[in-house]
Amino acid sequence: MSQLGHNIHVIGISPPHDSTQVEDISHSNLGISYKNSLGTSSLKKIIYLSAWFKLRRQIRDFNPLFIHAHFASSYGVLAWLSMFRPYYVSLWGSDIMEFPSRGIVQRKLLGIVVNNSRRVFSTSEIIQKKANDLYRAESHKIPFGVHTKLFDTNTVSRGDKVVIGTIKRLESIYGIDLLIKSFAKVVEQSNHELSLIIIGSGSQKKELVDLVQSLGVYSLVQFIDRIAYSEVPRNLARMDIFANLSRRESFGVSVLEASAAGLPVLASDIPGLREVYLENETALIVKVDDLNDTSVKLLRLVEDYSLRKELGEKGREFVKSRYEWQQNVETLNSFYSIDFS
Repeated sequence: MSQLGHNIHVIGISPPHDSTQVEDISHSNLGISYKNSLGTSSLKKIIYLSAWFKLRRQIRDFNPLFIHAHFASSYGVLAWLSMFRPYYVSLWGSDIMEFPSRGIVQRKLLGIVVNNSRRVFSTSEIIQKKANDLYRAESHKIPFGVHTKLFDTNTVSRGDKVVIGTIKRLESIYGIDLLIKSFAKVVEQSNHELSLIIIGSGSQKKELVDLVQSLGVYSLVQFIDRIAYSEVPRNLARMDIFANLSRRESFGVSVLEASAAGLPVLASDIPGLREVYLENETALIVKVDDLNDTSVKLLRLVEDYSLRKELGEKGREFVKSRYEWQQNVETLNSFYSIDFS
């Protein structure tokens, strides 16, 4: 947006997790620590409300033409409370898929946020449908884009070794346990040298490490804590196969990033992922929580280099044609232009 001539100021609830800065864009935050932001839902909302005065002051100092709040149940609530108008809101996932179901107060609060916004944007078709079902809100789909040039890395040749990997939070809904169990079965059946890279942090870390040990594949599995976004392309380049076996997800940006890096994908058949792959063209698809189906198709990818190469090449073209970052930026900017021309 800055390159399109807009003067941008980014306000975060918490200080950034890494030192990434974008030239010509000013930043500030509301002083809520990451540790506090991980507290209970009620505590988090109280903390957000306490940031109201800081937000009002920062808005006054910057004097924007409009506000665009990303993630409706936190930033969207703050945008509405700020009393600044107009504001836009983007629905990202759990803010619309989970937050309203926690109680009548949460459902009504999100409805107020959505219905008072100038426009509503959604990152996926499933989110669009949810917003319409709950609030009769017409939303414009602008998915998470991928800057494909960043992922145009050369995969290092590893000879007969095949590296399987995933980049997800270590939580039950993301199916990391299923990936580990499938990997262990494939190790027993394949003559290839295999390894598994699991990148991410979460509450299931100890449980997953224990699972790896119990299955006898501890020496073949590497756990890496959460990484900065700038490190994602380099780590994807270490992999030959990318797996996303989520049990529930609103949009699979990790699948798009893997495809942008030219990787074949193994993905679960859930609504939130169906937008980000073409079955048997960019990915092999498995039944949710089906260990046999998952291990059979993972073994197929391990054994068939030509298939991996074909899926990876088609995946990259798929992302470039539908999810290129610049295309999404220009689409969003077109709505701003319509509203403020």
